[in-house]
Amino acid sequence: MINNRPWIAAFSRTGSEIYELSKRLHRFPDRIVSNSPFSNVNTQLRDEYVGEWYILPKSPTIDQYRHAFTVYNNVSDISTPIITLHGWLKVIPAEICNEYYILNGHPGDIETYPELKGFNPQEKAFNLKLPTSGSIIHRVTPEVDCGEILTRQKVTISGLYLEEVYEQLHSNSIDLWYKYFTSLL
Repeated sequence: MINNRPWIAAFSRTGSEIYELSKRLHRFPDRIVSNSPFSNVNTQLRDEYVGEWYILPKSPTIDQYRHAFTVYNNVSDISTPIITLHGWLKVIPAEICNEYYILNGHPGDIETYPELKGFNPQEKAFNLKLPTSGSIIHRVTPEVDCGEILTRQKVTISGLYLEEVYEQLHSNSIDLWYKYFTSLL
């Protein structure tokens, strides 16, 4: 429980961010939702997570989202889960955004550089030769990366190779999530 609320974490790639964050928090999510083949999942997460896995198809329906997220009471109840997205590569339907408390971690400082919204902000920041970027946590809305920014953290990326930009922003994202979660406790 995060501040007496269940935690559901979702990803579309490997789940490595969830694994690294869970190790820092000394707890795993209550449920993990993914649309990635199990063979692509981070080996450590696959081996150590003993909670509930919920696999969604590549293009989930509203009912499938509800089934993945409604194992608990609705949004007006204190036991409503905190749903976090860690590389979830699908736009969540408006109905679901409005029914649940969903947060997204985005590895691009879209407050300073709005052009970093959307897919692959690390590569965009690198190609634009930006001196800084960062990570943000924002509320999820139907419009990509447009929800209220709850917290952000900048980092210098000037002079880094593309792989280093990815590593720097990945580390920055985990640190930001950790700070955000510990502030809730």
